[in-house]
Amino acid sequence: MSVKAKKAVEETLNTKNFTLLIEEFVARTGSDYIDAICHFAEKNNVEIDTVASLVKTSHVLKAKLAAESEESRLLKPTTGAKLPI
Repeated sequence: MSVKAKKAVEETLNTKNFTLLIEEFVARTGSDYIDAICHFAEKNNVEIDTVASLVKTSHVLKAKLAAESEESRLLKPTTGAKLPI
């Protein structure tokens, strides 16, 4: 994808809309957040780098990905108090 096309996708799909799309997909299918994000990238022919920039700006998705990764033991658990969800 060219730089111009990448910018067009980022402008059309802002962080809020992207987060809502991923949340809806996870709720509908029951899949993991990382799978939902990869599915979105494949379905819309968007490079992972473009999707990564949207995830980086979404505090909600970053937190949910981190929690999911800690549960799957892909990330070390954060040290500190953790409230039950």
